[in-house]
Amino acid sequence: MLPSQNAVTASNRLARWLEWCALTVVVLVALAAIYEAFLADPQKTGQGMFSQFQQRATMLGNETDPLKRDSMCIPLSAFGRSVDAQIPTNARVFLAGMLGPENAGGLGYFYFLSNYLFPREVAISLGQPPVYNLAGVPQGRNPASLDELTQAGYDLVLQLTPDGRIESRALKPLQPSQIKPEPISSGDEAVAFFLPLAVALAGTRMVRLLFKELENVLSSGELLASGLAIGAFFLTQSILALRMAGARMEHIMGLGVMLWAVVELVLLFRRQHAQMLQFKFSIRQIWWLLLIPAGLMLWCLFRLAGKEGLLEFDAIAFWAFKAKFFYYCAGPELLNWLKNPTLSYAHMDYPLLATLLHSFTYGVVGHVDEFVTKFWNQWMLLFLGWAILGAGKFPNQKPWLVAAVATAVILLPMTLEFTRKEGGTIPMVFFTVLSSLQLAIGMAEKQPGRIRLGLLLLMATAMVKFEGIVLLGFWGILLLLDKDSRTVFWPLRRIGLAGLLGLAGWMPYIVLRLHGTAPNAESAWMGQLIKDPGTVLGILPMHFLAFLSRRFLNNDFAAWGAPDNQHAVWQGKWTGLESLADQATLGLGWACLLLVGLAWLRGGKLCWTVLRLFLVFLGFTLFICIVWSSARSNPLNYSSSLAGSESITGGRYLYPALMSWFVAGFVFLVRVAPDKPVLPPEEKPRSSNPGRRAH
Repeated sequence: MLPSQNAVTASNRLARWLEWCALTVVVLVALAAIYEAFLADPQKTGQGMFSQFQQRATMLGNETDPLKRDSMCIPLSAFGRSVDAQIPTNARVFLAGMLGPENAGGLGYFYFLSNYLFPREVAISLGQPPVYNLAGVPQGRNPASLDELTQAGYDLVLQLTPDGRIESRALKPLQPSQIKPEPISSGDEAVAFFLPLAVALAGTRMVRLLFKELENVLSSGELLASGLAIGAFFLTQSILALRMAGARMEHIMGLGVMLWAVVELVLLFRRQHAQMLQFKFSIRQIWWLLLIPAGLMLWCLFRLAGKEGLLEFDAIAFWAFKAKFFYYCAGPELLNWLKNPTLSYAHMDYPLLATLLHSFTYGVVGHVDEFVTKFWNQWMLLFLGWAILGAGKFPNQKPWLVAAVATAVILLPMTLEFTRKEGGTIPMVFFTVLSSLQLAIGMAEKQPGRIRLGLLLLMATAMVKFEGIVLLGFWGILLLLDKDSRTVFWPLRRIGLAGLLGLAGWMPYIVLRLHGTAPNAESAWMGQLIKDPGTVLGILPMHFLAFLSRRFLNNDFAAWGAPDNQHAVWQGKWTGLESLADQATLGLGWACLLLVGLAWLRGGKLCWTVLRLFLVFLGFTLFICIVWSSARSNPLNYSSSLAGSESITGGRYLYPALMSWFVAGFVFLVRVAPDKPVLPPEEKPRSSNPGRRAH
């Protein structure tokens, strides 16, 4: 055998070995996720078991008093709701002792009370709005006496005591509130359950009209997931435009969407009726049994979605808080609240898709019901899993691998941590993974329709969080660098109706920003980078290492601090082999790295697809670290900023990009047959007799 043939054979063996390792790790990640979700002792792992979720759903369902149910979720929420029920709606409240770094630990009380006492004024600075630094610490003016607060027109003073209690003092006689908390209605749960499904079904019509070339190309799961994403995008931006114009039409829009969904359901049944009658059982259908654990957990999460109150601190402070603005206010009144500098901590300048899904739910059910807003997350998770199965051609090609990928997406601890919460993490995962999946397949298989769909989905992602714009930029660069892909949208006249509608969908948010919203302090990160690049770039490499390593290694092992606030010091501890896997993703990152090695050896379409996903993840990680380093460089608290790279804080920023790398990479591995290596031509043996064969 020639040396060149030996090299090719060795490369093929290494590729087969890497493929076996990568697929084994994926299966192990899925099995570990099942174990954590169903069998692990929560006292040791910190994860809620399936049986405990079930018990919690039953317990919450038996309680119809919103105050008592809130006390089972976050007791401070119950306190805020209790104060809301005791004071008139026009009362002005002053929360004392919230200014300065020494009181920063108590700001959560301000965030909670601002939410639950809305639309009342809750102030922390007298005579002037507080000014927040990059760390979110407010500075302002404390009152000199209670008389000064009385003269300023405040009705109630709340003060946090050293032992954690809240003392209250009425500055003038207060009439009890005439609005008492009503029992939780079960009807809200039913409406909120069907609402995302209705948006998805109605959205499928938009997908069919905008991307006719994808008819019979997209699987049913991809179609429904894309329908939910595009439907939610255009629906929420329409609500934003109408609210700024002073119109309140969520209830009418909700009824229209539901009627539209019924029509789509009838049409779908007529299209699929013949296929349903011709269905024949095959042995491959048994592979569906692999999805039982994921299905059970989704059923449990749907039960909890209509019963649990707000669970996420950020949701109470930002996402769900702003949803009340868009439910109660419209026109100039809405804009005034969004410009309120006292509330700038609530990221008034953020994109609003997730917030407007909450307010849309409130508008359809007719009142604010914070116990039914999680259905959006669960439907997104369900449709994302279904889209993965469809894109991976389940159960026809490597069904065990596709099932493992879908199971991991649904059951990973990081997913379960945020799917029960109300912020933007799960919507960001849903939109990012779905768009990356379409772009990766479209570029590799030269399907212009999928590329256009992926770009529209990324435009929708930009309305979930600012990171979506960054991902759109990265993918745009990759598309421009690929000769076949850039012809889909370049020159820009080829952008098509979908692209024009996507730009139109951005317009309400652009108009809102032109009106001016109260900027969050962290929005000044670029100015800080320009002002003090030395400090920012000095701490950037360690932040990049911390953020990146903690997506692969146990966070207790990959731990750093800075005792002198200048130099990073490793403070981790080795606890055995478990130190080699991030406890929130259970080794998912290692599967992605093995896939990169396999793709490199295989070459061809697989190599380029996985490499693009890898580069997007690395570029996105670097961008997040630049923003993180800039926003935390003044005042510099190096230890705290390094600690922020942990799974729950910094990890949620990288989770959508990491999950996109994982899902799109392994789904494409299933879709593409390994490219056969081209062997060099054999040399003809030298012989004086051409007709004689060499042995």
